[in-house]
Amino acid sequence: MKITSIAPQQKTEGRYSVYVDGEFALGVGEDELVRLGLYTGQELTGDQLERTRAEAEFSKAYQRVVNYISIRPRSEWEITDYMRRKSYSVETARAVLDKVKRLQLVDDQAFARSWIEWRQATTPRSRYQLQQELARKGVDEETIEEALSGIDEDEQVRTARALIDKKGHRYSSRGKLMSYLSRQGFTYDTIQKALGEETE
Repeated sequence: MKITSIAPQQKTEGRYSVYVDGEFALGVGEDELVRLGLYTGQELTGDQLERTRAEAEFSKAYQRVVNYISIRPRSEWEITDYMRRKSYSVETARAVLDKVKRLQLVDDQAFARSWIEWRQATTPRSRYQLQQELARKGVDEETIEEALSGIDEDEQVRTARALIDKKGHRYSSRGKLMSYLSRQGFTYDTIQKALGEETE
């Protein structure tokens, strides 16, 4: 097999299409093109072509994941799910996840802490809601509990009271307001304390 041409991709700047025996074989970035040493006229065995494809896929997946992480911190599960949705192979997904973990770009403990800090600074929530959100992002129970350990009862009462101040007027009775707060994940004791402060 021979690389018959290497041409810039029209839709994606900085990427190139590599053709082997006149047919499209793979797409690579400019850095990969240099690193892999690909050139027109190069002879490749079947194994070499497959290794080149695997390396090119890994490089593209890794760059996509780095960009994905740059938007906001991500959990390990979010990254794995992202690569699954992008149809990367299991092997590539595992290799990319291993690399970003090794480089400390992904850390579920740090992610859980930052998620809670962000939520509490923007839209404060009950411990239960935070626990559910982190669980949906694939964070394990022990890591979640450790991250939530910094939220004490006083903070939960303040959060519930802030919600009462913001939305309490929508409910015509104390019972309906209590039901609403319960649906938001606050415990009975927390609700009672928050309402007690509200009526003082």
